[in-house]
Amino acid sequence: MGRNIVFFIQNFSRPAGSERVCSLVANALAERGFSVTVLSVCGNNTCFYPLRNEVRLVTLLDRAEVSHKKNFFRIRSALKRFYKHNPTDLVIDIFASLSLYTLSLKRRFRYRSVTWEHFNFKADVGFNRFGRKLAARYADFIVTLTEKDKGYYCAAFPRRRAQIECLYNPSPYARERVAFSEREPIVLSVGRLTAQKGFGRMLEIWKETEPLADGWRLVIVGSGEEESRLREMIATYGLQRAELLPATKEIASWYRRAKLYLSTSWFEGLPMTMIEAQSFGLPILSYDYDTGPSDIIADGENGILVTDGDAERMKAALLSVMRDDGKAEKMSEAAFYASERFEAKKIYARWNELVEKLI
Repeated sequence: MGRNIVFFIQNFSRPAGSERVCSLVANALAERGFSVTVLSVCGNNTCFYPLRNEVRLVTLLDRAEVSHKKNFFRIRSALKRFYKHNPTDLVIDIFASLSLYTLSLKRRFRYRSVTWEHFNFKADVGFNRFGRKLAARYADFIVTLTEKDKGYYCAAFPRRRAQIECLYNPSPYARERVAFSEREPIVLSVGRLTAQKGFGRMLEIWKETEPLADGWRLVIVGSGEEESRLREMIATYGLQRAELLPATKEIASWYRRAKLYLSTSWFEGLPMTMIEAQSFGLPILSYDYDTGPSDIIADGENGILVTDGDAERMKAALLSVMRDDGKAEKMSEAAFYASERFEAKKIYARWNELVEKLI
């Protein structure tokens, strides 16, 4: 077979975690000599993150966003035209919902396929539930981000055709030790400003925490449709030390400056921003939602896990670390060592093995 790989994604131009990790793995495979295309359903045919010149970008529909419910057959027709003119040996779907298209055309165009799960298995978003069922039956491989999600797939589809493997997201950053004395009293959070990320409930926690947090400030870095609502919350609560900053390609500077990282998402797969933060030795405080945080955080050692939705416990956890630099510094040291699991070279090697096995 040839060595032509297509990553199929909703909108590669967005500055978000799935797009980030897609760019990393696409770059790694291109560097190993594969011919790599990132195919977006929609967007402006750009990538927010660094991309090798050899990686080709193609977008099916020139729109900011597209409803799959309304445009399923239009997207599928555009996809057929793409595969008709572009020989493809392997398709890697970013999210199970896109496997509905890939698997419906697989027999005709004779490529191998990987469904790369980026939500947790229980997140019933869009067409993911149907995509998972089809992937279990017709895909060659399913890649999950956590062992727990691998277990969910195995339990739900005991007679599946697809093989299943857990591959962590790689950190885009080399591990970097930052002296704790050089950090600032900043609680940092990074991500798209969407309902999923739970920034609204983060601001509700900060409303109660800010008066007790001498000199500390909350910095949220990201862009998205929730920005206006979150700014209104900041104004309504009268928060003086809470900032919303736009997504930036220089996010590493914030990981170096902050003393703590905070997550209050409703659900995730394996959060890229936590992996990035840990690469710089940031202690992480997070709600213990179903998958993700417990794969990254060792509770009480390199961060704190709080029962999902327990705002009082989260406030207490924040204050306990903010008021004890010794505790925070010890957690920072442990976080730096824990980040070794997500070193890129190890994870790229496993992706290379998987792809070589398939094509």
